[in-house]
Amino acid sequence: ADGLRAAVAERSRFALAAEIIGPHHAYQFKGTLVDERPLGDGDLAIWRACTARFVQDVHSLYGGAFTDAMLEARCPEPALAVRFHVEEIYVQTPGPAAGRRLYPPEGT
Repeated sequence: ADGLRAAVAERSRFALAAEIIGPHHAYQFKGTLVDERPLGDGDLAIWRACTARFVQDVHSLYGGAFTDAMLEARCPEPALAVRFHVEEIYVQTPGPAAGRRLYPPEGT
């Protein structure tokens, strides 16, 4: 959290990468940090649900190749919640469209 705070304070820019496991659709969201705050109970519930979905999705692809503990270790408990204004969205899925800006549409 401290490293994130320092980087954002210096640049005021923020980026988030997100992937849908299985079909491996990946996107990058870029923008400006709006605010940050300590985690609330609702935030932790969302994190737990996302971690459980990650574990389930990897198991559906790779069977018993990984233990739950191994997969859960890839999703450390978050240290803070952030909200940012998304200004650009890019395709990060490997392939010919990788790096293409989706929003705003290229050429605008």
